[in-house]
Amino acid sequence: MTTPAAWDATAGMASTPPVDILPLASGFAPPDRTAWLALVEKTLKGAPLEGLTRRTLDGLAIEPLYAPAPGAAPIVRTAAGWDIRTLVRNDDPAIANVEALADLAQGAGSLLLRIDPTGQDGVALGSADDLARTLDGVMLDVAPVALDAGFLGPKCADWLGAAAKDAPAAPLSFHLDPLSALALAGSSPGPIEAHLIAAASVAARLAEPYPRASLFLASGRVAHEAGGGEAVELGLAAASALAYAKALVRAGLPIAEAFEHIVLGLAVDADAFLGVAKLRAARRIWARLAAACDADAEGRIEARSSSRMLTRAEPWTNMIRLTVAAFAGAVFIIELLGPSGVAPFIYFRF
Repeated sequence: MTTPAAWDATAGMASTPPVDILPLASGFAPPDRTAWLALVEKTLKGAPLEGLTRRTLDGLAIEPLYAPAPGAAPIVRTAAGWDIRTLVRNDDPAIANVEALADLAQGAGSLLLRIDPTGQDGVALGSADDLARTLDGVMLDVAPVALDAGFLGPKCADWLGAAAKDAPAAPLSFHLDPLSALALAGSSPGPIEAHLIAAASVAARLAEPYPRASLFLASGRVAHEAGGGEAVELGLAAASALAYAKALVRAGLPIAEAFEHIVLGLAVDADAFLGVAKLRAARRIWARLAAACDADAEGRIEARSSSRMLTRAEPWTNMIRLTVAAFAGAVFIIELLGPSGVAPFIYFRF
C-alpha cells in the first residue's frame, strides 16, 4: 500500500514516496519487429508499408512503428501525486463560489477562474469585491488559483493579489497573457504595446509580495484551437515567452527572475504520441531560449486538453479523447520525475 501524497512546497504539485512498480510488459514475450512486419504485409495485401506513414499539419512524417534508440535506457521513475485543476466559469459570482468549494471538497486541488464581465464565457466580475466573493472560503495557500482574464488580466491580477494579501506564500498563477487575447479577438482595445506595458508593470509589482506566483502565461493554445499545427503552436508560445520576458525586464525585473515567472501554455489532444513529442520539444525550446538570454530557469508547462478535438454529439467519444490526452500528459510527467518524485512541471486541466 502506498503512503498518502504529501504536498511539496517547492514544486507546485503533490509528490508520493517511491513505490514498487509492476512493469506493464511483465509476462509478455519481447516484441519481434520481424513478426510484426509479417503481419502488416499480410494485412496490407501487397500495399507498401510507407502507406501507413502519416504527416502532421506541419508536414513531419510519423512512422507506423518506432524502435528504441540505440543505447536508450529504460525509463524508471518514482510515482507522483496529481493536482486536479477545475474550471470556474459560472456567470454568477455567488454560484461560482458554491461550485468552486464543492469541486475542492470533492478532490480538486486548484482553481482556474475564467473571467468575462459579460457573463457569456466566464464569471461576471466587475470589482475586487466580486472576486473576493467568488473565492470566499478558498484557502489560497492550499488551493492555488489561476486566472484566465484576457485583456482584463492586469486589473484581475490586482484583485487576486488583494484577495491573497494574507497568504504571501500562495502559489498563485496570475496568467497574464495579452498576446493570446489579441490573437483570439483579432484586435485589441488600444495598442497591444500598451497592454504589454500594463501587464508587465502589474506583474513586476506583484512579484515581490508573491515570490511563488507565476506572472505570465506564454501560450500557444490559441493557434492550436484555430487549427494550427504543432510548430505554429510552439512558435507562438516561445515568441510570447520572449516578449513577456523583455517586458518584465523593462519593468525592472532581472532577466533570470523574469524567466522564472513565466509558464508555457500548450494543448494536448487525442494523439498521445504527438502530444508527448510536442511537450518534449517545448522543454528543449525553452532551454535554448533561456540559455540564449543567460537565464537558468527550469521550463514549466501548463497543458490543457484540446477543445477542437471535442464533439457536441458524442460525450462518450469525448471521454475517450480526454483520456488519451491525459495519458500523454501523464507519460510526459513520468519521464521528468527524478529520485524525489517531483517533476519540474505544473498543472494539467481537462
